[in-house]
Amino acid sequence: MVTGFGKYLRKLRIDRGMVLKNMADMLGVSSAYLSAIELGKRAIPDSLIDAVASACRLSDEEVLELKKQADISQPSLKVDMSDAEDKNKELMLVFARKFKDLSPEQLDKLNKMLKD
Repeated sequence: MVTGFGKYLRKLRIDRGMVLKNMADMLGVSSAYLSAIELGKRAIPDSLIDAVASACRLSDEEVLELKKQADISQPSLKVDMSDAEDKNKELMLVFARKFKDLSPEQLDKLNKMLKD
């Protein structure tokens, strides 16, 4: 399944008249690797985001969107809890375990609550 990051990256390529191989060569990676990232089969390294931003001379707005898409397209997330209290760590673990079982309504409520 093509990720949001993959769609955004593909649009950048098309807008610049490039095929996957051209972009992969420009970024110093293989076409297979770049394709796997677009399809969500590989994690998106920060170094790739920086390389795309630099090589494609992205505007600040485009860089923010690229990073946003990368964040939501990652197959897994890491949360630094090194400074968190035990009760906060416990809450994060409960949330992580129950996350997939939440209904769309519950997710909407949580999202709204946390963004306010």
